[in-house]
Amino acid sequence: MQRKSPRKNPKISRRKRRERTIFKFSIILAFIVIIAIVILIILKQPSQTQKSRMDPSEYFMFLDVSAVGYHPQNAPNIIRIRMLHFKIMPICGNANNVVIFMEGMVNPADYYYPQIKNGTEQIVEITFSNELQIRKEEKGYPIKIRIRADEAEGYVTIWLGEEDILLTP
Repeated sequence: MQRKSPRKNPKISRRKRRERTIFKFSIILAFIVIIAIVILIILKQPSQTQKSRMDPSEYFMFLDVSAVGYHPQNAPNIIRIRMLHFKIMPICGNANNVVIFMEGMVNPADYYYPQIKNGTEQIVEITFSNELQIRKEEKGYPIKIRIRADEAEGYVTIWLGEEDILLTP
């Protein structure tokens, strides 16, 4: 004779399935929340590749600054510079991937230096496509240069005195 298997109560079976589904959903949700928290913590940490860079006026020394230029007519307090010459020397360690930029310079790609060793002078001669016009201040003629390197980034103001300018007609 065949025995009938006892039937399960459909209400109990449905309740257990619902509880399992809720349990699985809770585990998945908890896992997603933990992953989101870990990602947020990682993003908040400063990356080692994003080191803070020093101010270039502290990282570099500028030597033998001179210029070739002229005074426009009836403007003794203004100078128009055609060429700027200076030596740049890192004083806080080697300077890597150094880029020097000034508005109006000819061939900006010429002013990239892969490495300048600590204490070594690098000669920089910048020629301008249009003259750089500068008004004289108390300390002399201020020239603003943008420098970017792996170790330092920002603007530097170097000063030209009257004696540093070779005047041409």
